[in-house]
Amino acid sequence: MFDMDQYNVTMDDIPKKWRDLDGQEVVITGEIIKDDFWTPRYDGNDQLTSFQLVYSLPHSGRVRPAQQFVDCNVVKGVKVEYSDDIVQVFGTIHIRIDKNTRTGVIKSIYHVDVVDVKPIN
Repeated sequence: MFDMDQYNVTMDDIPKKWRDLDGQEVVITGEIIKDDFWTPRYDGNDQLTSFQLVYSLPHSGRVRPAQQFVDCNVVKGVKVEYSDDIVQVFGTIHIRIDKNTRTGVIKSIYHVDVVDVKPIN
């Protein structure tokens, strides 16, 4: 992780080693967030269409900075089911700054076009 102003970050503030991942195929391990605030989205067949991934869910109620979240959008035609387990997410990562339009807080900087999700048992 790196220090980041949660309101005024620019692409130059993101370390080069992370920016250089833009457009690369990745495998990211973490947990799908499912709570009152972050809810995965589904299609009409109970398949995930988008979700947020975090390395480890907070069990202390502590707020996490944006650079710990990964916005995941499932590629059209790919079938992905929700899992309570730790998962591996396969896809192409994109690095861009997304702000919450209401609060101005950085929502996320990592985005993955998901082609597969596998629970780790």
